[in-house]
Amino acid sequence: MPHQLQLVFEGFTSVAEKKKHLARMLKEELESDSSYQGIKDKCETAASQMKELKNKVNLSLEKDVQELERLDSKLKTEKEKLTNAALSTYVSGKTTTVKDGENEYVPIFSARFKKLAKPKKKK
Repeated sequence: MPHQLQLVFEGFTSVAEKKKHLARMLKEELESDSSYQGIKDKCETAASQMKELKNKVNLSLEKDVQELERLDSKLKTEKEKLTNAALSTYVSGKTTTVKDGENEYVPIFSARFKKLAKPKKKK
């Protein structure tokens, strides 16, 4: 099985490289167009203005912003708890569903890979 996994991974990386190359080509082509640059500049200006307005609102409603940040943190913790409980339930062979009124939810599990650091060579 690990051999098949490696083959699938190599196919994945090949497609990812092709996509990255094409995206870079398209970006270079767009950036060479003067009308695109003008629109991009306008968007950056608008984004800057929006950021300034958001900062003003955040300063005037500081307590609400702090509460929002606290709730975001709590939601992240609760999501981790939910994920861990769902995985434990699933591994034990039990039905893994939760309900919210009339709605029923099932977990979706996925695997992600991260690059391992290469060991440093000794001199």
